[in-house]
Order: sequence, then structure tokens, then C-alpha cells
Amino acid sequence: MARIRIGPLSYGPKGRRGIHAGPFSASYNTRSPAFGAFMLVVIVLAIIIKFWPVLVVGGLVFLVVWLATKEKRAEQAAARARARAEAQQRWLQAPPPTLYVPARFSEQWFAKNVPRLHPGQVPTLFAELKARGWTQQKIAQRLGRYLAQNPFLPRG
Repeated sequence: MARIRIGPLSYGPKGRRGIHAGPFSASYNTRSPAFGAFMLVVIVLAIIIKFWPVLVVGGLVFLVVWLATKEKRAEQAAARARARAEAQQRWLQAPPPTLYVPARFSEQWFAKNVPRLHPGQVPTLFAELKARGWTQQKIAQRLGRYLAQNPFLPRG
């Protein structure tokens, strides 16, 4: 049986196949396990060689669009951060919200609420604890680490 050529592809006897694409020409035994991967590489290289101007322009367009969206996302993130900081500043400058205290204080309540207290709510909490018979030492022992976690309180 003779080898048959149709365009860049050829077919020969005993499972031999070949491809001629640009400067690449290859012939391989189709029974080999690496044949599929080899042919894929050859075809991809042929496409790259044939359509390289389109690929370069497409790559440049992709790069420009990606950089523009990256810059836009960074600007949006900065705007969100500024808005959060402004809202936090307004919250700190406003009168403190009403502090609702539980009937019985628990470690969970302290852990959840004290690190996020408005600075104006801390004296109210201390007054409530003292009214319930807590000593200054017990208040410092139970609340000290949670007050240290509160970013709104002045340090020192």
C-alpha cells in the first residue's frame, strides 16, 4: 500500500501517520502511546506558526484589558477602604449607641461584644459591672484582654 498525502496530512501502511506544517514535518507510528501527545504538539506549533500575528495581537489586547481591570479593581478596593474608614470615623464621633447588657455576663458575651464597643460605651459597662458588685480587680481580670483587642480605644 502506498503513502497517501492530503494537504499537510499523510497516511501510510502499517499505522504510519505524518504531518507537514510549516517548518515542522513528522511521521509517527499511531500504535505508540505518545502519538496523541506528539501530534497535539505538532498541530499546536503549526497553528502558532500560521497564526502568530493574530496570537500576538490577541495577547496584547488581553494584557491591556487585564491591566486595566486590575487597576480598576485596585481603585475600587481603595474607595471601599476609604468609605469604611469614613463610616468608622463618623461612628466614633457620634454619641455612643445604647449598650444593652445581658442579665448575666458570660465569657462569650465579653468575647463577642467588648472588642467592638464604642469608646463611650466602656464607662457604661464599667458602671453596670460595679453596680452588680464587681470589684475593680475582677473587672480588670475578666475584661482586660478584650479591651486590649478593641481598636477604637486609646492605648496607654
